[in-house]
Amino acid sequence: GNSDRTSTLQFQLSEDANPYMMECTKEGFYYFAMRVSEAEESADGEEEPQIEYQFFYQTYDGKDAIPFCVVENGIVRDFSGVTKDEENQLVILLNGDEACILEFDQSGDNCRKVVIDERFNNIEDFNKFLACPDGGFVIAMKNQVFFLDADGQITKTLKIEGEVRKFIVTGENELFAVIEKNEAGSNALCLAKLNIQKQRVEVIRDLESD
Repeated sequence: GNSDRTSTLQFQLSEDANPYMMECTKEGFYYFAMRVSEAEESADGEEEPQIEYQFFYQTYDGKDAIPFCVVENGIVRDFSGVTKDEENQLVILLNGDEACILEFDQSGDNCRKVVIDERFNNIEDFNKFLACPDGGFVIAMKNQVFFLDADGQITKTLKIEGEVRKFIVTGENELFAVIEKNEAGSNALCLAKLNIQKQRVEVIRDLESD
């Protein structure tokens, strides 16, 4: 037959799944469904609904999604898959009473919590989050990219003109970003290399805005 015909796999996601936030690994992908659980009374008698995020992991072979972990007590701002020691892990950036990073191991059980600088609680300025194989993290805020070590301490910052829409890491662990530039009335995008050693952003090419 026609050998260059590509086959398309269709996946059945869970109900309430958020199809806009997904994180792909070599073997599969993570996503979440947001659920509002029973309201709990707060100190002043007001009932506050509790939001919980049920994360799922689904492999590319079309098998059913596996419930991975549940996150409560905060707002999931972004999440990132990362392969460390040849194991896939899920790392979540959470806002709420405090800004923190939750690292889940391959089983979805063991969770390490890293509390980070309170400025990362600023929802308006937040753009994107990335977990790195060396244990560190990258957080893009408006006009700035922050590099954090494994303990959540800021080690470097890089000024950018605009907002990061997507991080891309190459096999050589070079970091690129799709940046939406600060240009009035336009959403001009560019692909840039974030050169940490030289402390500069190197624009590789401009992208079509659509």
